[in-house]
Amino acid sequence: MYSELYAFIEKFKESVKYREEKCCMLHLDTSLFSSGDYMKVSRDALYASLIKEVERKRAEIKAEKPISDSFYELVTEYIKRLDNERYFKKNGEVKTTLFCEDAFVGSDSWAALINGKGCEKETALRLVMALRLDEGNADRLLGSMGWFLNVRDERDVVLMALMALGEYRPIVIYNVLEHEREKNKNIRNIYTKKHYELMCE
Repeated sequence: MYSELYAFIEKFKESVKYREEKCCMLHLDTSLFSSGDYMKVSRDALYASLIKEVERKRAEIKAEKPISDSFYELVTEYIKRLDNERYFKKNGEVKTTLFCEDAFVGSDSWAALINGKGCEKETALRLVMALRLDEGNADRLLGSMGWFLNVRDERDVVLMALMALGEYRPIVIYNVLEHEREKNKNIRNIYTKKHYELMCE
């Protein structure tokens, strides 16, 4: 199973790299076209231009949607979409405590998010994967926490590949990210070894 998964992820990385380069060209600063030929613009300039555009968009999201304004509503909306009876009380209210336990999100992290204090990106990504979100909805939820999926972050790209496959099992995600870490030690797994031990119980 994993060999096929790894092969898909490598192909997905290539497609994202191509998509990023196309995106760079769409968002280039006009000052980069002094030669009149965009093919002569360096890749570094392309990436720098894209980063500026992403940061501008991120600032817009933060200005329009403070963390505390939409995060809880979005999470409860997505939990309802899971249609898992375990996450609901008899009166229809969402059992966020039980969901957080399944998502490996601690009570302190959850309280910080509810109070608009944000969280580490690993926590945010665990929520995204536990909610089984596609790339678009993942960015929507991450934006409410002050984050976004970064196509220049290898871990984010791997998670995007898993989203595209509909693979959200924590133990598989953990193993895939550990496999990626063997090639790139800078990648941080979104789950800890303690989380992994709990998965194996």
